[in-house]
Amino acid sequence: MFEALVKRWLKSRPSARVEEFTFVDVGAGMGRAMLLAARMPFRAVVGAELNPALAKIAQRNLVLWRRRVGHGRR
Repeated sequence: MFEALVKRWLKSRPSARVEEFTFVDVGAGMGRAMLLAARMPFRAVVGAELNPALAKIAQRNLVLWRRRVGHGRR
């Protein structure tokens, strides 16, 4: 569903290239949308989560994802 929404957004001809946008996930939960967004050429990916337990899981997921795909950024 995430990819479908992004494709729909891109078809709407955003005002700038994707590389000029920052992806912001408010209520990031465990970070899945941020990890999916990190596969795209956004300038940056930012998440905000108020639940400490979910934020900790998201941070752990990011560490595991970076190890797996070898991304040092984001």
